[in-house]
Amino acid sequence: MAKKKVKPPIVNGLDDTYIVEKSRPLMLMKEVPFALGELKVLDTYLSRINARDPEASTVRFSKEEYEDLMGIERMRPERLDKYVTALQGKVVKVPDTTARNGWRNYNLFDETGFEQDENGQWWIDLICTEKAKNLFFNIEGVGYIRYQLKNVLPLTSKYSVLLYIYLLDNRFRKSWEISLDELRQAVLRCTEPFYDEYKYLNQRILKKSIEEINSKTDLTFEYEPVRLGRKVVKIKFNLVKDEVVLSEPSASEPPKLLADEFGKQTSLFDNEGESEARSELCCGFEDEIFQEFTLEQLQELKDLAWANADPDVEERHYSILHNRLVARQYAVSEYIRQKIRYCNAYPDPVPHRYKFIKKAVAEDWR
Repeated sequence: MAKKKVKPPIVNGLDDTYIVEKSRPLMLMKEVPFALGELKVLDTYLSRINARDPEASTVRFSKEEYEDLMGIERMRPERLDKYVTALQGKVVKVPDTTARNGWRNYNLFDETGFEQDENGQWWIDLICTEKAKNLFFNIEGVGYIRYQLKNVLPLTSKYSVLLYIYLLDNRFRKSWEISLDELRQAVLRCTEPFYDEYKYLNQRILKKSIEEINSKTDLTFEYEPVRLGRKVVKIKFNLVKDEVVLSEPSASEPPKLLADEFGKQTSLFDNEGESEARSELCCGFEDEIFQEFTLEQLQELKDLAWANADPDVEERHYSILHNRLVARQYAVSEYIRQKIRYCNAYPDPVPHRYKFIKKAVAEDWR
């Protein structure tokens, strides 16, 4: 039997104009085991591969550019190998929507290589695992976000990188609130008890990250604490300037799922009445994450979700709105939003998204 032809490694200079296409399961990692430099290596890897060609999964870095990404001094290849091997051994935990409260563990890279060419230049190859191809090359099936590599390379904090991606993904909302616990645990992944208090989270992480994002990326944001009595319980983000410019996909690429939510900021609704109708159907349904569904489909999802909506979410809205019915509707829309996220994070292609999400709502998948 003839040997399968292996595509040569992808070799490029450290070009910060490249576009990173990152799948949603990678964004929803339960933990982020990577250091800042490793996050930059991963994003550079993602910016070089063609996410629609899983056969080309080897990316070659020069020794110098790998060191630059890692933020380390020049060192002998034998010593640098320890850093490369450490990245190879990192395990990511991504949501598994087929199991209740479940997740899957992945090694992203199962093979690395060092090679010196005839000119004495050292090269490092990163080769992803077969399982990781579901995260790198299945972006149409699981959803993804796009951003320019140049926006993460200058950042000097892991928290700045994580916060930038979160703000980019939500910028279509213009202004919104997030609970302090969710920001700390689900976005920034800083679970140390020290950061339970807002003043420490703000001083050490939030303030510095926002300042760095505003000065070094294509987004400008302001934020303010939202208090309940004296205690800060939420953070409100306000978009000040959006200078995101992403090249359109080439004609040879298949259309992207949920393009508006995952990168392109044009409304799927040409008729304003359509958005109003969704808002009247259920508060929160006018958000862009629901735009892939018809009014009839949303009505079905609403009917199925009414009994399962989180009472704590309802109570939070009721404490602000003082309207029980409206608060319940917001809780219902948030419940369905969670199931959409589960679908987006599913590691295998979901050919019939509405059927999948409808079943997740009906059976209360978690």
